[in-house]
Amino acid sequence: MDDTRPQSKSILVVDDDETICAYFEVLLSKEGFNVFTLMSGKTALDRLKARAFRKIDLVILDLMMPAPGGYEVLKELQNPDYQDVPIFIVTARALDPGSVSMLRLESNVKEFWKKPIDPAEFRKKLHDTLGTVPPSTPASAPRDPYGPA
Repeated sequence: MDDTRPQSKSILVVDDDETICAYFEVLLSKEGFNVFTLMSGKTALDRLKARAFRKIDLVILDLMMPAPGGYEVLKELQNPDYQDVPIFIVTARALDPGSVSMLRLESNVKEFWKKPIDPAEFRKKLHDTLGTVPPSTPASAPRDPYGPA
């Protein structure tokens, strides 16, 4: 299979906001990716520890979720089974520059996004990170629920 095709890649979205999960599901599916969404850190940890996913090529992770939160999920993603899986952190919480720098020190944290995200820039970084070729016709992005109306 051609690894430059988005259809060859699977993305896991972990966010406790149903609207955000739906947003990413639409955005990523329009790009051709296989998308899995989980709405709690506990479910994500349970599935990661059980090796429930055959293959994950990228994780989009919200940090601010009820316990166990994104930081605990991030810690689990540092184990040998997942340490090479790129992570995009996407959060609405304002973090100080020191915290952002510390998060970026994790070997697999590739991007840090503050909500609302710019869908065009996000798609570009996503394809660049995964080495995929975007669909030939530009997909119209869904409205970001945290962005302007």
